[in-house]
Amino acid sequence: ADAVAEGMLEQLRYLVAAARAASLGVVAISASDNKQVVRDIIADCFRADVIEHGVPGLTDTQVDEVVATFGELTHLAHNSRSRELLRRPVIIDLFVRGGISGVPLSDADAMQQVWRGLVRRREQSDRGTPDARDLAMLRLADLALFRGDPLHTVGAIDPVALDGLRRDGLLRTPVDDPFKIGPEFAHDEVRRYAVARFLLADTDLTAKLFNAGVPRWTLGAARLACQTRLAAPDSVANPLHGRFARLQAVFDALVTAGHGERWGDVPGEALLTLGNPESVLRDAWVELRADNDSGLRRLARLIDQRLRDGDGLV
Repeated sequence: ADAVAEGMLEQLRYLVAAARAASLGVVAISASDNKQVVRDIIADCFRADVIEHGVPGLTDTQVDEVVATFGELTHLAHNSRSRELLRRPVIIDLFVRGGISGVPLSDADAMQQVWRGLVRRREQSDRGTPDARDLAMLRLADLALFRGDPLHTVGAIDPVALDGLRRDGLLRTPVDDPFKIGPEFAHDEVRRYAVARFLLADTDLTAKLFNAGVPRWTLGAARLACQTRLAAPDSVANPLHGRFARLQAVFDALVTAGHGERWGDVPGEALLTLGNPESVLRDAWVELRADNDSGLRRLARLIDQRLRDGDGLV
């Protein structure tokens, strides 16, 4: 079902319609970002309400079991925000293999720690130089976003770095396409990190998205890039003053261009999941209160949606 984000909406619609014609029920498993699209397709084909069953993250008991096995995560479990990251098994895997040492408080912090520990291997060069590994991941993010010539892209990557990234579990040989040129990301979360880093190379986070046709599957990467940009220190290149308003404006432009209302929520979702949103909120307060509190009402709607989805807020 998540293939709807890869442009396969009509394929899912065909399968659901075929199931209905054969008097079969449908169980579709989807990430939260794609949930509404999948739900709408099923409801439209069956002309009936769709029953949702949310799959929660790990419970506190399960997190404690993980920490008992991987003692190096103990310091994360003692912090309420970093503990939330441990509710996702894929993040646990990346943290353990990356030898995490800090206490990340958000997805953006987690990305930075994983990138330093697992992609750049803490500046070791035994499996490709850190810069070569970094560049390899960005080249593959470019390929995933723009669908260029894989032979040209993969051929330009340092083979030692490519092999090292495979050995470290960040890339893998395609399991269902033996003729595909080059590796693929080992997991969607790794791809999300790489694409977010790729987007962050531009001052305008939406520039590359717009040039690529704004594919829906990049929503999570865009949110992660927004979170990173919002959490950054005050600087000439990214001043704190007006920061949230600038991000909201470029994402609202995607909505105006006809790419869907969902994109306008990205900056707000990023703000709500910052490790410490106080400075950004204080700066954005006047804009959020403008136009009869329209910005605050939008944030309240996002909070309500997160709570209903079971994501929660610390």
